[in-house]
Amino acid sequence: MNSEQPISSSSGRRAYRSPLRSEQATATRRRLLAAAGECFASNGYAGTSLRAIAERAGVSVETVQLNGPKADLLLAAFEQQFVGQEGRESLLESDAVKPILQLTEPSEFVRAMVGFMAAANIQSAALATAFEAAALSDPKIAKALRELGGRARADARDAVAFAKSIGGVTSGRSIDEVGDELWFVMRPPHFLQLSQILGWTAERYQAWLLRAVRELLL
Repeated sequence: MNSEQPISSSSGRRAYRSPLRSEQATATRRRLLAAAGECFASNGYAGTSLRAIAERAGVSVETVQLNGPKADLLLAAFEQQFVGQEGRESLLESDAVKPILQLTEPSEFVRAMVGFMAAANIQSAALATAFEAAALSDPKIAKALRELGGRARADARDAVAFAKSIGGVTSGRSIDEVGDELWFVMRPPHFLQLSQILGWTAERYQAWLLRAVRELLL
């Protein structure tokens, strides 16, 4: 079977789109964003050049440029590193979290959500910290960070609403109030601070996060 599918162009000519090429482009972008995330986390935003990203990804500088300006790569790299895929949809709509929302017992939901968030925070903490540092001097990044924070805050409130719908959140406090506290507790940079300053292990961090989230949601 021919892997190339005909599509119509604006000129009326039959153009062709190759699924194989599309898959290769997707794989290249994922590799490029992974490399960008490693560079930003290690060297900071200002200390990372497009050439450094290209060398780590094993692609040309031109390929990096075609995938967007450096500020856009920072946001996309964080999204991919945090949840496994880039995109602006709610975290609760991601493929990684959907199975957790099938749980109907509050304590099981909390444990599963904390397990996911702890792993995501641990792997993205350094990049999140570099993101916040870059936002201090770059208005475009600051705007992206505010939007990202707004999405995270909305996700936290939605998680609280879901927990309440299955019998959790029995404190009588409002969903917005509990959600904002959950958002703060769940922030990725906390892991880097706790591990670097206090010497916490990943296991201790996850145990602390579980206690904190239980206090809020159960």
